[in-house]
Amino acid sequence: TDRNGYECPEYMELFNYAVTHDLSQPEHYAYICQMMDVDEYIDVMVAQMCIGNHDNGNVKFFRYEGGKWTWAFFDTDHGLTNVAYHSPGEHLSPGGTGFINDISTHLINALMRNKEFKDKFLTRMAWQLNNIWTPENINARIDYLESLVKADMVKDYIRWGYDPAIRQRHIDSLRAVANGRRDVMIGYVQSYFDLSDDQMRSYGFVQ
Repeated sequence: TDRNGYECPEYMELFNYAVTHDLSQPEHYAYICQMMDVDEYIDVMVAQMCIGNHDNGNVKFFRYEGGKWTWAFFDTDHGLTNVAYHSPGEHLSPGGTGFINDISTHLINALMRNKEFKDKFLTRMAWQLNNIWTPENINARIDYLESLVKADMVKDYIRWGYDPAIRQRHIDSLRAVANGRRDVMIGYVQSYFDLSDDQMRSYGFVQ
């Protein structure tokens, strides 16, 4: 379906229920959990925030007949472009997010009213920052991908008369974000959710 689901009546059933019911109430949240894969949704949203993807509306969500709505993570070329880009608060802005704020945030904000969801969200955020989006992991992936294309990129720059140093500047920029993003995100989370140091540790955030 499209980025906000407005062209899909089946998705709008989920969306409309979420925004017209108080999901802090267990029975309403339980119904939402029957309609969507909450864990998958959390992982996708957390990953979008961790990489600072400010074009975060490029997602696909789908469901098989009789199944739950599920989200797929893709098209993240706007991620890792700046160490300070797109804090959790920007992703959760009630006015929308992304280019000209055209990506709806109603669903995530409705879910955030539920303590169980919020606790799970923050726990997964801490886990991803500790185990996936670490400087070591991201730099290792940069090394691997660079090794795959380096020779061809040099040939391409020579063929079209570009300065090969441009490639290195882009790689250096990625590494700068990789090295600083995790600590920046931890600070963003603590500030936005107004968490004490003890609360941060209880969710699993470590400096």
